[in-house]
Amino acid sequence: MKNYQKIIFISGNTASVGHRFRVTHKADALEANGYKTETYDLKDVTDSFLLPECDMLVIFRAAWNHHLNRLVEVCNGKKIPVIFDIDDLLFDADILHNGYWAYYDELPEEDRYLWLLKVKGYQKTLERCDAALLSTQPLKTAASRFCPQTWLLPNTLDKHLVTAANNAKKTIKPSEIDGKTRVGFASGTPTHKKDFGVAVQGISRILGENNNIILTILGALNPAEYPVLAPYMDRVEIRPHVNTGELASEVHRFDINLAPLEINNPFCASKSALRCIMASIVEIPSVVSPTQPLREAVEEGKYGLIARNDEEWYQGIHTLIENTALRNRLGTESNINTLQNFGPEAGASMTLDVFDAIIRDWRSYKN
Repeated sequence: MKNYQKIIFISGNTASVGHRFRVTHKADALEANGYKTETYDLKDVTDSFLLPECDMLVIFRAAWNHHLNRLVEVCNGKKIPVIFDIDDLLFDADILHNGYWAYYDELPEEDRYLWLLKVKGYQKTLERCDAALLSTQPLKTAASRFCPQTWLLPNTLDKHLVTAANNAKKTIKPSEIDGKTRVGFASGTPTHKKDFGVAVQGISRILGENNNIILTILGALNPAEYPVLAPYMDRVEIRPHVNTGELASEVHRFDINLAPLEINNPFCASKSALRCIMASIVEIPSVVSPTQPLREAVEEGKYGLIARNDEEWYQGIHTLIENTALRNRLGTESNINTLQNFGPEAGASMTLDVFDAIIRDWRSYKN
């Protein structure tokens, strides 16, 4: 592939974690391998916006509007491929109507209406693009209903996150000071209430049996909403939400990481293994729900444990509390596996391969 090809990214949510993983990381990887990239906020795409000369336009998580319509028409005229990238199953209104995105049902009516419009807008963008980039295989399968060409490009780490993780590992863990084991759940947004509920019975049983356990909740989740935790609130530690760059330091405070997701829920089934990956880079083993991305990340018993019901959540957490050697081995092995398969070099290689292939296939098809 020749150097100096240019990729333009337009992001519909520059402040999100997704922007960092789906835009910034990809752009950096491309830049390091001979591409030129430019990134624009969707808010900057106005009537006066002129699309720079490029070989591909990538639209990240942006709902369809007349500005995007104009840009896509320009790309069609110049035979430039337009790619939609999204990291959640929020391009199918059935997900909202059928209650699969639990957070939606808790919103005020006006906010639900706005989210419905946004989801329909994402679907329209997906339908109007030439291809789509998705972070997981279930998400890729779901997107294929609306877009004829779909490509899998997982979320991966960049060198800054790895450096932050290495620095975090040099710090003393709270459990090394007070001898109390931290079982942690990282909730970046208030959308994980039902997800945490998948594991809460097992957690409460653990807390009831062992006074030396602390439940650490990072982010927006409110533990007071779970009655089974009420007797143990004096051992629930709340940590404030942090940005992605600080996440490794916070997760390193855990001794065991939890990644529960609702079962038989296509929205949850499509989510990436980031919560597990971010724990593994600081050598913290995870107990996870059995979605495909999480199963693949832990390879049951090799890099972490899988829990399918209340009893298995209890047993998984209990095993890692009692078996320190296993906990350390899983932490070390998961770290090695993550860096090999989701680290900066692996991420750059996958990104380059996918973008090269899209452009190559597009040119072959158009010629």
